[in-house]
Amino acid sequence: MEIGTIRKKLIHVCHPLIDFKETSPQIEVYSGSSLLWSAKASQPRVDLTQADLGNAAFSILPDRGALQHDITSVQIFIDGHKLKKSYPLQLQAFKIEDYKCNIDETKGVLVRGWACNNQEGAHRPKVELRSQGNVVAQGVAEMFRQDLLDAKIGDGKYGFNLQPNLAHFSSTTVLAQVYVDGKEMDLAPIELTASQEAIDRARLENEFTEELGTYNEQLNREKKRIAEQIVDATPQGQETNLNIVANIALDNIADLSARLSMLERVMLQYLDERK
Repeated sequence: MEIGTIRKKLIHVCHPLIDFKETSPQIEVYSGSSLLWSAKASQPRVDLTQADLGNAAFSILPDRGALQHDITSVQIFIDGHKLKKSYPLQLQAFKIEDYKCNIDETKGVLVRGWACNNQEGAHRPKVELRSQGNVVAQGVAEMFRQDLLDAKIGDGKYGFNLQPNLAHFSSTTVLAQVYVDGKEMDLAPIELTASQEAIDRARLENEFTEELGTYNEQLNREKKRIAEQIVDATPQGQETNLNIVANIALDNIADLSARLSMLERVMLQYLDERK
């Protein structure tokens, strides 16, 4: 492993004992115990191609928004393995006063606003809503807004719409504080309100994320199977008959609806027992 430049860009040359043509290592840059940036070593480079080492380069442009304090050096990890030496990299963390943030409106649980950094106009800040230590919503302030451009606020690409994850609500009404790039803004807490039914449903989906993902995969397979059924049921050389399509679709929809209804009842019961 050789590190080229460590100023504006970190460049991975390669490790001769690893076949990078078969794998793309995960490169992580740490300061102490804090993960700052990461990337896959999967980019092409002429010298690596000529050496028959495959696409094994990487570049990371350090984002100061990830810093919570000033740094003078970083540590590099490859697939979780730390390199022996540290690498000098002097960067100053942004301060709270470097940011401007405004909450324009709250509709239901949707929060709309904008945030920018006075020091680096091209930086797109990460915005979070936190309640009792939990991140209930997050996003990046990168949406273009004409009103910001008209107000001569950088390039106007600082808007955000945050849709909270109701699974993290501790009650039907929570107070959330605004954080930008991990820094708490001097703004009044935002009151967010949702029904208990919506919160329960979000918790259910959160609890069974993997199962629901599997269900969606099965649903796509079913859609493909139905399409094949329609083709098979259509007499050769004839156009697809609307009655054939309707009957097959109704049969499959009825079966799928029954399964989904049963699954939802079981999952809701399971969630209720765990309260």
